[in-house]
Amino acid sequence: MFIKSFNEPTQKLSLDSLSTPIARAKEIMGERFFGVEEVKKIFPKIFLDSEPEIAFSEKLLYSLNDKWRLVLVPNLSIEEMISLTDGFIHRYGDARYHLPLLARKGGDFSWELISVEPIAGSVGKDFSQQTKLLKLGEKVPTSRQVIFLWLLEKSINEKIIFSDIYVRCHEKVGDYHTVVASDGERVTIGGAISSLGYQNVGLAVSKSHF
Repeated sequence: MFIKSFNEPTQKLSLDSLSTPIARAKEIMGERFFGVEEVKKIFPKIFLDSEPEIAFSEKLLYSLNDKWRLVLVPNLSIEEMISLTDGFIHRYGDARYHLPLLARKGGDFSWELISVEPIAGSVGKDFSQQTKLLKLGEKVPTSRQVIFLWLLEKSINEKIIFSDIYVRCHEKVGDYHTVVASDGERVTIGGAISSLGYQNVGLAVSKSHF
């Protein structure tokens, strides 16, 4: 049996460590933290394996303002979310025909840091102009991740996000990037925004894993 020497220094976790223990992350983020308990409240029947590592440092979590959420995103597809959420997710217009493959695609079971607001200064610009506003360590989240965040905010915090704005996401449907918006009661995913122009369309933003 190995016994730790009393003279051996105790290892301390650095704020700069590239990962954060789950309990510590929950303490830092408060109601901005959505883990297994929160996911189970809206998807009680899904099976979740042991939680993956939170690949964000304590220093980063401390630095974030109130618009950021730490979200455990299961590997559910949009179609699976639709089947489990009683009409909260709607596919708008041409999206009914162009989204099937995208909607059936799952993703990583991972922790994501996602903003409940579009990136500052992105509204009214095209996608190329918007992505130039991304800072080091930022990326564009998938529509699946943004929709899941919307469901959590509505179900857990009783807050509606993206109710007065469209946000572009990572994937493309035809010639356009997918957009997500909310009418206050449900979240809508669509493809084309040509009729909207750029006036009310911003860019969704999340943090990159290091």
